[in-house]
Amino acid sequence: MQNLGLESELQEIVWDKREKVKAFDRMKAEMECSLISLECCKEVRQKLELSLQECCEDKSKIEAELVQVKELLDRSSTLETSLLEMPNGESVDRDLSSNHKELSLAQVLLECTLSRAAEMGRN
Repeated sequence: MQNLGLESELQEIVWDKREKVKAFDRMKAEMECSLISLECCKEVRQKLELSLQECCEDKSKIEAELVQVKELLDRSSTLETSLLEMPNGESVDRDLSSNHKELSLAQVLLECTLSRAAEMGRN
């Protein structure tokens, strides 16, 4: 009778051990999956940080170009205003034609900057 009790207790201990081993294996597998997922997240984060840095650099370049275009437009407007106020009509006509060339250049630069910004937005 005592043997049956010990045998029953032994089977229960063996069964508990199997269950614990299974639970341990499941937890180990979950941990490995979590580590793999963490590594993937780190890679994605690094790529996003690099992309953000590139976007910031591009933004800075575009801002610098925009400042240059604005300065050029301001100079063109100032020059045109001052030339229109000159009493000598002959000088006004000659200077206005060169001023319009500068203004056209400013418009071309502005269009170029805007198209680059649009292209970067699509990428």
